Amino acid sequence: MHQPQSTGPSSVAVAARRTVAAGFAATLLMASVIPGAYAAAAEPDTLESITVDDTANVLNEDKLALQE
Repeated sequence: MHQPQSTGPSSVAVAARRTVAAGFAATLLMASVIPGAYAAAAEPDTLESITVDDTANVLNEDKLALQE
């Protein structure tokens, strides 16, 4: 009995590969977009001022003084 030769992957295999590839591409896209959006919404890296209320009087003001 003669069995037909396979000429390539079946249409189901091609569809499955396309689905996996599309899922992988979507995952990569989300992995790059979400952190970027979070970083864009974050506060700036520099502060103009800071206020510390030392109600326990335990901080060393000399060490906290701004050194220029």
